Amino acid sequence: MFKRLGLFREGQATWLSGIDSKGSDCSIHVPQARDKVVLIHAWQRDAHCREMQHHEIALEWVPCHLGGQRPWFRCPVAACRRRVACIYYSPTGQWTCRCCQALVYETQYERPSFRLMSKGDKIRNRLGWGPGILRPPGDKPKYMHWRTFERLRIREQRIAQALARMILPQP
Repeated sequence: MFKRLGLFREGQATWLSGIDSKGSDCSIHVPQARDKVVLIHAWQRDAHCREMQHHEIALEWVPCHLGGQRPWFRCPVAACRRRVACIYYSPTGQWTCRCCQALVYETQYERPSFRLMSKGDKIRNRLGWGPGILRPPGDKPKYMHWRTFERLRIREQRIAQALARMILPQP
């Protein structure tokens, strides 16, 4: 996002500011050096006290396949130092990567049977059959290649079979 906004130009310092989810002022300082970003988080503790935190996040520039360069953040946690595209503000007041905060995707909390149903519905929607693994299969959508249709149909059948094995009692 920063590069798209033109903030990573050599010899240019930029300030961005906004308000976070708690209503606190947030500022991002992109200094002249291309090897770091300085995040400044300021908030009003009470009517008389204003607090600020400064965080330096290292950047690593990696050459792209078709030319140019892409910036990556380095996780500020000393034990991690993972190259990541996004960093997150933790409740402890640190900026870290997903792994350091143990963040997971919503689907990782779902039961396996629900995950299979979601996968099956996604394939059925792509085929134009409508959601619901118990519904009968439909016809090939217009303009879809036969090879693509067969691949998706077979995948949907396998998901339906796996779901039936999970839900129905085995004899």
